[in-house]
Amino acid sequence: MGIKITPLSMRAMFILCLSALLYGSCGYGESNPNTDLLFTEGRMLQQKGRYREALERFERLLTVYEKAGERQRMAGVLRRMAAVHQARANHGEALRHYVRALRIETDLGNRVGIATTLNDLGENSRLQGNYDKAVEYYRRSLSIEEKMGNLRGIARTLNNIGTTYNAKSQYPDALKYYNRSLKIAQEIGDRAIRAAALNNVGALHEMQGNYSEVVEHFKRSLKISEEIGDKALTATTLNYIGAIHEVRGNFAEALRNYNRSLEISRQAGNQVSIAMSLNEIALIYGNRGKYGEALERLRESLKIERELGNKAGIASTLNNIGGIFSAQGNYEKALSLYKQSLEIARGLGDEDNVASNLNNLGTVYKADGDYSRALDHYNQSMEIGRRLGDKRLIATVLNNIGEIYQDQANTGAALNYYHRSLDLEREIGNLAGIAISLNSIGMVHGEQGDYQEAMRYLAQALKIAEEIGEESIRTAVSANTRYVRERLPKTRSE
Repeated sequence: MGIKITPLSMRAMFILCLSALLYGSCGYGESNPNTDLLFTEGRMLQQKGRYREALERFERLLTVYEKAGERQRMAGVLRRMAAVHQARANHGEALRHYVRALRIETDLGNRVGIATTLNDLGENSRLQGNYDKAVEYYRRSLSIEEKMGNLRGIARTLNNIGTTYNAKSQYPDALKYYNRSLKIAQEIGDRAIRAAALNNVGALHEMQGNYSEVVEHFKRSLKISEEIGDKALTATTLNYIGAIHEVRGNFAEALRNYNRSLEISRQAGNQVSIAMSLNEIALIYGNRGKYGEALERLRESLKIERELGNKAGIASTLNNIGGIFSAQGNYEKALSLYKQSLEIARGLGDEDNVASNLNNLGTVYKADGDYSRALDHYNQSMEIGRRLGDKRLIATVLNNIGEIYQDQANTGAALNYYHRSLDLEREIGNLAGIAISLNSIGMVHGEQGDYQEAMRYLAQALKIAEEIGEESIRTAVSANTRYVRERLPKTRSE
């Protein structure tokens, strides 16, 4: 008997956007009420995730500056437009705007603008999985910042280099750059950079399963973001904290943090954060068997993502909706949604989502009895998980492969995979995952006729499921426990 877990796929690193932070306006020179209004409107629409409207304002602004020959301001607007395209996962269009901005800044000899745009080009490369190119851009930016003595720019760039190494699973290097960024941010008193870097260090520890370190860093970041009134960063950090409580099985506390994040995002009108929080809340409801409430929130999230044109968000939400239909046994619908999500994720080079979809497709094929196809998808997913250093995903896939061998009555292989999954779940402290693996091991012992050993594992699984309030796991383990207990007296009489 197996219980599927849909891995969380919405969580992302918080990386500082240098264009937005370095430029309070589009450029330099005298203020113009008309253009200032267009810029302010565009920036606010961008912050709220209303990207189409933001682009319309920035395009009008760019036309004005082009006609006036104000090239410095043109470069600032081009960076803004590029950032909007990047948020919509239109990386090619973003690159075109960044390159144009860099050409202008180079012609003007504006070192601040050159460093900023190089940093943005680094982010563009990072988001497309071209990590070596990203580091190259960041180092070029860092060299300029160091020559200018711009400590704030240095701290931001160090943070972004750290995020790239994190994406490459080079955790010691990532931590080194994050700590350098933190040190400078603390020295210059830049609390926004410090909070963002603390979030990134926390996210790094989360991927490695070091949850005691995770909570400490996120709480420090949350305190700073609340003190400086940064609602976007506060909402992001609350989502991170909610995720940690979810992994540790504290679902009530996870929901509290997710709902706080959602409330703040709604107040700020930040559509991107609203969609993310809705996904996180839906995943908890789905894993607890509340499918109607989960689908309601996922559909609201999908509507927002489509309005924003956020392809990465669309892929994640389609994947999560597929997980609900799969849990309900509607495999045909789930298969269709997973394939749609996988196609988008592959087009974006989004390996997290690709791995999640491959695992979920494997689960559908397994349910249909197509074990060869299921194993192929599981192995592809696990290969990506190992490359990313995603222990939670690897543990999930190991458990799912164990289910295939269990279905084929290969109990030795099944136990091997279940125990490997259990070891990883314990390493990262994922209580729900531990309960699932214990349940799986118990059922294999039951199938072998070793009912005493089966009860030992099932009792542990049931205790954890009840403690964390995970209803879907508790229900399955309870049913398995009844099945085994009914056979105990017969075994004793023999």
